[in-house]
Amino acid sequence: MSLRPIAFTAGLALTAAVVLTGCSGKSATSIIEKAIPGHSDGSGAMDADFIGSGFKAIDNKVGASQYGVIMVMISPQRVAMRVVDPKKPANVDEYDYRRDSGSVGDPTPVDISGSEPGALEENTFQRADLQPAVIAQAVTDAPKASGIDEATAQSVTITYPLVANQGDQPYIQVDVKGPRGTGFPRYSLQGNPLPKK
Repeated sequence: MSLRPIAFTAGLALTAAVVLTGCSGKSATSIIEKAIPGHSDGSGAMDADFIGSGFKAIDNKVGASQYGVIMVMISPQRVAMRVVDPKKPANVDEYDYRRDSGSVGDPTPVDISGSEPGALEENTFQRADLQPAVIAQAVTDAPKASGIDEATAQSVTITYPLVANQGDQPYIQVDVKGPRGTGFPRYSLQGNPLPKK
């Protein structure tokens, strides 16, 4: 078993979302929005067209259609991707596509200096493996799969497990929320449901 420190920040944010379920409305929402930038209950569907537009805009900004990725974060208002620089593979940058502007701003460097040797390679999956239609179907299926009444999809994270075992694969996690709880259904990159953790 090996710890994947690159994914640690996202793991903390997801844990915060669970712990804060008991907080009252606005205070919990405010804290979660700070922990997961772009998390939003705002309008806008996380459908294949929106996700595909975000991916294509990021491809254009990166200047390549094939490259390594360590994390994807999707909300109704944004598609963000942490990308291994094709020209400098030791560097990771975050690209952020915004629905309101329909464009990608300048990339933001991601600090991976505290990572264990080899962690970057272990956490990298390929952009070519990300299919907007598969991700959008997971968003559609997740509320029912969660078993939570009146649940709706809030955001999506695609990454490797925080604590990985030999043979683990990256997954699509859909964060869903309803009046009586939250859930985090997971799917493979091919769209197959994964066992609950």
